[in-house]
Amino acid sequence: MSTDVDSVINALTTRTVSAGGEVISANHTAEIAEYSRDALAKAIYDRLFDSIVKRINSQIQVDKRHTDCVIGVLDIYGFEVLGVNSFEQLCINYANEMLQQLFIRLVLKQQQEEYIREEIEWVEIKYHNNEPICQLVEGRSGMLTLLEDAAGGGLGKATDETLLEALDKRFNQNNLYSSRRKDPQDKTLEHGHQFRICHYAGDVTYSINGFIDKSKDLVFQDFKRLLFNSKNEVVSKMWKDGSQSVNVVTKRPPAAGTLFKQSMQELIKNLASKDPYYVRCVKPNEVKSSQRFDFERVKHQVDYLGLVENIRVRKAGFAIRQPYERFLAVRLNQ
Repeated sequence: MSTDVDSVINALTTRTVSAGGEVISANHTAEIAEYSRDALAKAIYDRLFDSIVKRINSQIQVDKRHTDCVIGVLDIYGFEVLGVNSFEQLCINYANEMLQQLFIRLVLKQQQEEYIREEIEWVEIKYHNNEPICQLVEGRSGMLTLLEDAAGGGLGKATDETLLEALDKRFNQNNLYSSRRKDPQDKTLEHGHQFRICHYAGDVTYSINGFIDKSKDLVFQDFKRLLFNSKNEVVSKMWKDGSQSVNVVTKRPPAAGTLFKQSMQELIKNLASKDPYYVRCVKPNEVKSSQRFDFERVKHQVDYLGLVENIRVRKAGFAIRQPYERFLAVRLNQ
C-alpha cells in the first residue's frame, strides 16, 4: 500500500482522538484491533472495486450529445437461505424484496390500472403485494433503523441480545415477524438468539449474533489518513476523506445497513425511471444437477415470483410490442 510500516502498526493498535482541542492516543483492545483490521481489509477491497467500476464506466460512457438511449444490465443475487442466516442474508433478501416490489408496481399494478383508466373491459388479477415486508425492514421504524440506533449507541450500550429484545418489542403486533419471546409456543426458534421473517419467497430464520458488529463502521480516521498519505497515487485517491486534520471532529458514519438501504433506494429510483425487461432464473433443483427437475421446488419459485400473474396480465392485455425489423429500421434511420 506504499505506506510506512510503523504508521500501519500504530493505526492498527491505537486510535487518535481529539477532545477539547487536545489530541490523545488511545490503545485498542485485542478485540477492537482485530475488528478494525478486518474492517480496513474490507474497506480497501470495497473502495478498489468501486474505483475499478468507475474507471470502466468512464471509459465506455457514451457521449450524451449523441444519444439519449441507455441500455443497462442488472445482474442481481437471488433470494438466499443458508444453514445459518445473518446480517448479510437479511440485506440480500431485503434487496430481493425491493426488486420484487418494483416488479409488482411496474408490471402487475400499473398495467392493470392503465386498463381500468382507459375503460377497457378487464377482470382484475390478484397478486401478492410484499410492501409490508419492505416496510418491516426499511421503514421509518423498521429493522434497519433499530440497527442504526444500536450500532451508533442510540439504544445505550447495545448488544445483539438487547437488539433482539428491541425488535421483539417493536414488532410485537406484526404477523410477518416472529421470535421465541413473541411466540413462546414456537419451539423451532431459539430464545434470545433467533428471529424469523415471512419473506415473499418463504420464511427465513436469522441469527442475531454479530448483527451489530457487522453493521458498525470500524474504519477509524487514522486508517483513512494513513492511506490518503500513501505514496501510491491510486491508493491515495481512493481515500480523499483522509485529508482532514486530526483536529477535525468527524461525524459518525452511518451503519452498514443504513448505507445499504440508501443504495437500494437509489437503485429502485433509477430502475423505476427506465423500461425494465426481466429475465427470471428458476433453479430446477438444490443440488446443481443438470439431470434433475424438482417439480415442487420449481412450482414454489414460479408462485412467489408472480410469474403466472404476469403472464395473465400480458395475455389479457394488448399487443404493443414492435417487431424486430421495425425496431432495427428505426434505429438505423436515427
